[in-house]
Amino acid sequence: MTTDRSTTRRPAGTPPALAGRRPPVVRETPGRRPIRVALVDDRADFRTGLRQALGERGDLVVVFEGKPDVDLIACVHHFRPDVVLIGVESPGSALDHTARLVQGSLKPPPVIVLTPASDGRPARGVLTAGIRGWLLKSTPPGQLRNAIRLVASGGAAVSPSTLRDVAGGAGDRQPPLYWSRIPLLGALTAREKDVLRLLGRGLTDAEISDRLRITGSSVRTYMSRLLTKLQLDHRTQAAIFSYELSHLGDAAWQPA
Repeated sequence: MTTDRSTTRRPAGTPPALAGRRPPVVRETPGRRPIRVALVDDRADFRTGLRQALGERGDLVVVFEGKPDVDLIACVHHFRPDVVLIGVESPGSALDHTARLVQGSLKPPPVIVLTPASDGRPARGVLTAGIRGWLLKSTPPGQLRNAIRLVASGGAAVSPSTLRDVAGGAGDRQPPLYWSRIPLLGALTAREKDVLRLLGRGLTDAEISDRLRITGSSVRTYMSRLLTKLQLDHRTQAAIFSYELSHLGDAAWQPA
């Protein structure tokens, strides 16, 4: 098959491995921009399954899929994904390196890490470095789609089992991550504390809304306020902090 070189010009600096892979044409409906997703995993069958699951909804579009050895910075530059899913079989230093590569790009998109089993030790370091999601590969398609939407909108997503491992130090006696924020709890209103407690139990915004009988927009407002008051960057950090506090009893919620 011959290729018309006049129509396959690639951006300067794009590696040869991406030379023949054009960013797909993404059709946008009026008033709604689809979320562009990149899939990175060693297993082609897993990527295929993910692509099919995400393709069931028109607001999610897969713009790239490949193995972890691809130049992710070039991938981000070339395909401009809004969210990158990185699947790994053995979380560890290679995962940390791969995730940081994406974070090291000029305009880094948020990253969701997918692992076969919960393990808080590597998750602990990666989540605190700014990765916005850590989920199991067995996460149901509907939950995964919602996690992508949440992360694309500036939120964060982590499976409850991983949250417990991260907050508990995964049995390796690591110190709590956010106990330095305990004196700041006094600045929270009673409702903000309610939201924080439920966040630590792994509840979603919709579940918090239902439990407290308030609107979803109110949940997001309280979430934004408590993050600011606790000097935290995103909801995953708040969830870890809340889970850590749950082991100290009600007294921990009051400043010394």
